[in-house]
Amino acid sequence: HYSFPEAYKDADFNSESRALVEKIRENEVISGTIDFVKYDTLLLLSFHTVADEGRLDNNFKAIDINTGKIIFEDVLNAGITSYIPDSFFIRDNLLFLIRNKTELMVYSLV
Repeated sequence: HYSFPEAYKDADFNSESRALVEKIRENEVISGTIDFVKYDTLLLLSFHTVADEGRLDNNFKAIDINTGKIIFEDVLNAGITSYIPDSFFIRDNLLFLIRNKTELMVYSLV
């Protein structure tokens, strides 16, 4: 069973999850779309922020929907010049993150 990220739209979320995304939008300068997967009580997000000299950073955040707490975050690609889609996916209970286009990080979601 695989889960791949989808582009965020307000209609995709209940009010609690939508509030978490809006909080990130308020605190970050986001460029492009926010990709997400909901897994159990986790909201997994990937998005690009504007860095120095117009470059982009590809960010990942795992947020507990019930508490709003960021469980894990990482910059998957720093100082890039174009968007990098599909930088994570889930298979069964494993989270796969692709960092710097060359590293595959695997985390258990249980």
